[in-house]
Amino acid sequence: MSLLTLRPINTLSSFLAHEQLRDAAAVNRFFDSLPTSPNTSAQTNPQFDVVVLCGSAILSLGEDVFSALSGADPVLRQRNLILVICGGIGHSTPLMYAAVRRHPRYRVLADALDGQPPEARVLQMIAERWFGLTVKTRDDCDLAVPPEAFAPTIIVEDKSTNCGANALETKQVLDARGLTSPRSIVVVQDATMSRRTAACFEKAYEGIRKGPVVVTWPTFVPVVTLRHASVEPSDCVEHGIAHFEFDDTGPTGVRKAGLWEMRRFLDLLVGEIPRLRDDENGYGPRGKGFIGHVDVPVEVEEAWTTLTGALQTTTR
Repeated sequence: MSLLTLRPINTLSSFLAHEQLRDAAAVNRFFDSLPTSPNTSAQTNPQFDVVVLCGSAILSLGEDVFSALSGADPVLRQRNLILVICGGIGHSTPLMYAAVRRHPRYRVLADALDGQPPEARVLQMIAERWFGLTVKTRDDCDLAVPPEAFAPTIIVEDKSTNCGANALETKQVLDARGLTSPRSIVVVQDATMSRRTAACFEKAYEGIRKGPVVVTWPTFVPVVTLRHASVEPSDCVEHGIAHFEFDDTGPTGVRKAGLWEMRRFLDLLVGEIPRLRDDENGYGPRGKGFIGHVDVPVEVEEAWTTLTGALQTTTR
């Protein structure tokens, strides 16, 4: 029976989060680092960048993105920027509804959830009601990039039900508005699926000449620690899990509220690695072909083996 330890958990968490941009300031620096085509201008065929916010039960993702775009002095300002809020109704949508109903502010939306809105529409309600943002609708005449003010354009994709569909449906929504050549795509996704979602976007745009630079902004990397330093993890898995908690992490230095139940988080970690493998059972070119090749380092595979073995002790 494997001993459940912290190191494999945090190794997998860091790998899957694939944090390339730490906070909104880093997003700004990334945009500044991108080349500007000499053949474009704000008035004719402007270059634009895209931030994709994927629906999730981790509501702090949306809060971080919306905060960066709102207020008297938004961090992401003076940008030729498109925000796509994406997410339909999938197997994890009830978890998002539950998170909203538990939230001290957003729980007033409980009645609206009775109609089972898509995840993107839930985030739209939050963006408009609490952050003063305006989301474009299908009836808006002008859905193109604003040429003068460089104010972010916010649109919704509410059909996708998984990571691959997030990418394909987002591309379709952008293409339908004539936004076929983004300079970059910043993916904001649940940290346990961040790396895979970025790979899905790379796959969706692989046939585009001079396609977008795809990077990840998970907004934080989950770090698991012991509640008390003197407590050692136990060979009894459920007893060991009971002593785990998420550490104070993230750009703000404040523990994120509304995170996963610990057992679910660990199950998500071990479930993700087989999808990323480029073999007959994975999502890579040698398997289902949903994503391009992803290198899974030896230390990550070892962490997966250790954690998988430990978690399986509860079913033996």
